[in-house]
Amino acid sequence: MVVTPHPELDDFPRLTGQEALWPYLLASALLFVLGLYLIITPGTTGPRAARDRAPVERLGLNAPQPGAKGKRTLRLGFLPGATFERTLQELAADLEQRTEGRIELLPMPGFSLEGRTLGELELVNLVSLGRLEMALCTTAPLSNYNSRFEVLELPFLLETYEQADRLLDGPLAERLNQGLERHQLRGLGYLEIGFRIISSRVPMPGVDDFRGQRLRVMESRTSLHLARALGAEGVACPPDRVYAMSRDKTIEGSDRTLPSYWASRLYEVQPYITETRHMYSAKAILINELAYDSLTPEDQTSLSQAVEQAEKGHRQRQRAEEEEVRRRCQERGITLFTLSPAEREKFRQLCQPLYEEFEQSGETGLLQEIRALTGNGTVRH
Repeated sequence: MVVTPHPELDDFPRLTGQEALWPYLLASALLFVLGLYLIITPGTTGPRAARDRAPVERLGLNAPQPGAKGKRTLRLGFLPGATFERTLQELAADLEQRTEGRIELLPMPGFSLEGRTLGELELVNLVSLGRLEMALCTTAPLSNYNSRFEVLELPFLLETYEQADRLLDGPLAERLNQGLERHQLRGLGYLEIGFRIISSRVPMPGVDDFRGQRLRVMESRTSLHLARALGAEGVACPPDRVYAMSRDKTIEGSDRTLPSYWASRLYEVQPYITETRHMYSAKAILINELAYDSLTPEDQTSLSQAVEQAEKGHRQRQRAEEEEVRRRCQERGITLFTLSPAEREKFRQLCQPLYEEFEQSGETGLLQEIRALTGNGTVRH
């Protein structure tokens, strides 16, 4: 991704040996004044402060904030979703209490700019550029910023929610965030989306039924390669376009989770579900690095603690919602296909090239660590 660079301090011109002595004296005086200014000016930390000043002003961190003196408002853009909205509202209330009102977290579902609702990649770009403080983004699009996130898209890497918990609650989750800092992004935590399924207009109970079908996938390279490995045509698009594309018969199926399937009313246009559970997905809570640095150490700790509490509550809610949607689908007459062990193994074999490609990227160690952590270390996909 292209990120707008910070303005740099102008360099002093070089002086040649043929010039008079007075330019040297003038340059020395200017350097002395500049050094004295950087030392005594409050709130600066040398050259970095000068580079960071413009993005901070774009964030409005130097502008008077509404409410109590010193109060900070952090806007968090995200795509609408009932369970996510509830979790973020609870996070906002918890954070306000922990900081005694010093920080106001403002969840903004369906964040729009110039009359247009933005997708997740656009939201992250705004945070990276310092035009928005925070965003919630599925990890798959984040691979456009940091290729390490592609490991979470490898099919059948995780099999159970217990394995997912061990991954996201441990140091490996922090390793995934490494590399975001060069885009002025900091990962605070993860909210669960769940295991993904394939919903469709036509019945697709087995591997052979995927061949030649057009499948909506997430906006990432690995997701497109997954569709190709199954013999299908991948169509990358934001989730809010899936309903219309299926209604217009632009696609035959889509890569979803059970809660998002129901929330998007896809049961009206996609009456079949194949419970492939081929991938575990989560959304990362991101904050602009300069916005985070502007908080006091005490408030940074409060923010981390509030996010950790929100993670736990959201997982319980999301997993309960998955079971509830399964029950609703059965009541509505939606056909749910469960893969047999033999059929599931066929999927694994077709996806083997994705593992080989990832291992060639130089992140073999990360993959091995995840396999060892989840207990899948002896399994060769």
